[in-house]
Amino acid sequence: MKKIGFVLLALCLLLFAASCQGDVKVIEKSGENAAGNDPAGAAEGYVFQTGDLSIAIDSLAEPVLRALGEPKEYYEAPSCAFEGLDKIYTFEHFEVDCYPSPEGDRIQTVFLMDDLVATAEGLRIGDDSARVEALYGKDCSKVGTESVYTKGGMKMKIMIEDGRVTFITYQSCASDDFE
Repeated sequence: MKKIGFVLLALCLLLFAASCQGDVKVIEKSGENAAGNDPAGAAEGYVFQTGDLSIAIDSLAEPVLRALGEPKEYYEAPSCAFEGLDKIYTFEHFEVDCYPSPEGDRIQTVFLMDDLVATAEGLRIGDDSARVEALYGKDCSKVGTESVYTKGGMKMKIMIEDGRVTFITYQSCASDDFE
């Protein structure tokens, strides 16, 4: 059931991206993490880990995607927020969304799709809300059922329904002007 929700969310995002029109704005990020010099991104924000690979938001996508191997699914569409194509790579338990930049594609979003993967701090889909607070504290903004933690130019969004985590996403703040 949860997988269906993620598929529906991805389809909504794709439809939104495909329907965008108007002026294109290129947002350039600065700093070590944005330049790809700090692939782990540990000093700047939350980092998703899968095996030995760290995936930092706003880092260059090419070395990450090469290390991840062939995705189960791939989709691209003209970007609403950037000049070029947004690209979506779906792997077994998570999705990596990329945006174009002058230096090459960058990681914009990582969606955790099931409880077989966890955040670097150990949070999984299905964990209770007390675990979220124990791992990340109370310093977050609330948007409906979502707790939004901001750190180092990125956000981690955690949706809690009926006291349980139902959604975890890492997201760049680079496209905030377009939300």
